[in-house]
Amino acid sequence: MAHLLCPEPLSPAQLKRLEEHKYSASGRSLFEPPCQIYWNWLVQQIPTWVAPNTLTIVGLLVNIVSTLVLVYFCPTATEEAPAWAFVLSALGLFIYQSLDAIDGKQARRTNSSSALGELFDHGCDAVSTGAYTIEEFL
Repeated sequence: MAHLLCPEPLSPAQLKRLEEHKYSASGRSLFEPPCQIYWNWLVQQIPTWVAPNTLTIVGLLVNIVSTLVLVYFCPTATEEAPAWAFVLSALGLFIYQSLDAIDGKQARRTNSSSALGELFDHGCDAVSTGAYTIEEFL
């Protein structure tokens, strides 16, 4: 237990492997190939001066706003929200997924990929997953 509270520093070999790490994602969905066509088109519509982390945070904010709308209308999860709130939730999820799919493409396109950006993206994904889970229960 003590090693969890005060871990040993990484060895030079571990630091080297950490430096050499390259993120690689592979999709296995039948829906992904047509989505890739859309996402490749979409990223070309984004100006190169837009930072990839901006896309990430906008997607997160869209997801949080749509969650807050549903929480406002259904604070105890027994109320019925208006239909437009559910449409907003679905649209918010689509926007979030689209922005999440293109933030990495934008980073590679603008040559601004970084481990910190990847960590930021995954952190925002984790928060978004929590927000969307709340929406699902409402």
